[in-house]
Amino acid sequence: MTRSVVSRASSSPWRRFIFGSFAAFLIIWANTGRTRRRDGPVDIGAGDGWSLLRPKEYPEGYDYCRAKYLGAEGYRSLSKTHNLQTLHIITRHGDRTPALPFPDTPNSPPTWVNACPPTEYAHLTPSERGFLKTLSLGDDDDEKEYWAGRCNLGQLTYRGIEQMKDVGRAVREVYLTGRVEWEGGKTPGLEEARFRSTDVWRTVQSAQYFVNELFPVGNASSVGEQQPVPLEIRPRPIDALGLRLGSADLRALYRKTRAHDRAFLAYHQLSTQFAAHMNDAVQADYEYSLESWFDLLQTRGCHGYELPCAAGKDTCLIARDVESTVWLAHEWLRLEYDTQMGDRRKESVMRIGPLVREILSKRRSDTRIHHYSAHDTTLSGLLAVLASGSHTLKLQQAAHAWPPYASMLVIEVWKPKEESLSNDGGDGEGLDVRILYNGEVMPWLINGEVKEVIAWSKLRSPLADWLDA
Repeated sequence: MTRSVVSRASSSPWRRFIFGSFAAFLIIWANTGRTRRRDGPVDIGAGDGWSLLRPKEYPEGYDYCRAKYLGAEGYRSLSKTHNLQTLHIITRHGDRTPALPFPDTPNSPPTWVNACPPTEYAHLTPSERGFLKTLSLGDDDDEKEYWAGRCNLGQLTYRGIEQMKDVGRAVREVYLTGRVEWEGGKTPGLEEARFRSTDVWRTVQSAQYFVNELFPVGNASSVGEQQPVPLEIRPRPIDALGLRLGSADLRALYRKTRAHDRAFLAYHQLSTQFAAHMNDAVQADYEYSLESWFDLLQTRGCHGYELPCAAGKDTCLIARDVESTVWLAHEWLRLEYDTQMGDRRKESVMRIGPLVREILSKRRSDTRIHHYSAHDTTLSGLLAVLASGSHTLKLQQAAHAWPPYASMLVIEVWKPKEESLSNDGGDGEGLDVRILYNGEVMPWLINGEVKEVIAWSKLRSPLADWLDA
């Protein structure tokens, strides 16, 4: 998540009064019923407590801790009328540990014990596909013993590993076991697939476990027995997959847009005040931002850990704190990827545009499966761009909901078996496209009609207009 950066320019006294009053109300409401000197903290683990992490406007079944998977039984193939030509799969990594250390509170251990693999590294090999990276742990027993049962910050957990295996297995069952007909009559093999990841340990590992299930090799149980797979990793400053603020021009524009955006300034004021309330409640030894609290509480909640308490457990965070944090964090998400107007649109083109161009350029290629192992921010940015072109409620909801762990955006490019079956009406390339997100088809509004399958030209045209803005 990108930290908020705004100028110190103040808003009007009247706006400060309104949002200051609302912040005070939110903090008072969160403190109402707060138990002091109680026996233990509130547990927000699995079960009904997770309703607090699912805002009312979210689609039914939303769960931050685990995305819904693309299931073979519910998948509707287009193979009666089309052949599948190209597949783009963008995934978020699986469950991970917090990106920042936990506040130093009585019930916040400094390490997550037995949650992470000690020696699991991606198995990579050189290729001609560009930037590469090779990792190895070696046979140092002391090093293995040190890492056993200890998690690094932001590390993929055992649960996250299983999630990515499930996703890879689900994609294989849908697309590589005869349920769809591929162009040319041949199901793609490993040599026709391309894998790419950001330069982050958890996404590299997520790609590893995804591809191990997508193209399993016998019953290989160790890295040495598995087939090496090329994995493209670009240096962070020039990697479009991470949607990072790499260039100086983009960073300057990012600051400028937020310094003059009234909605963002209001959010920043409110979130700063509420984060200060949270830090004070647990007597945190570090000034965590609202976005940091969101990450800390979500990762903790997904593992059923107790809410943090102050020294002596005199004061513990409660469910209302979680609810308010989640609400504010989603306000950040809604404001972060504005693709519509002025400088915000220009910023989104600079930030998200390179990845969109890359996907659009690969509708026809020798590589038929493209997998991108990325982050929640990557999916949020792409969903925001797609939502601006589709004009449908379903994609709008998807764009405003934080992508759960192991989320997956799939772009299917189909070629009609007969020209008369194409959706482009003769004005395009004779290709159709369908978009799925976490197992559900994302429809588009075309000439007042909601369609699940649209011409490639109908997808390309609004995105090209946005890119040219």
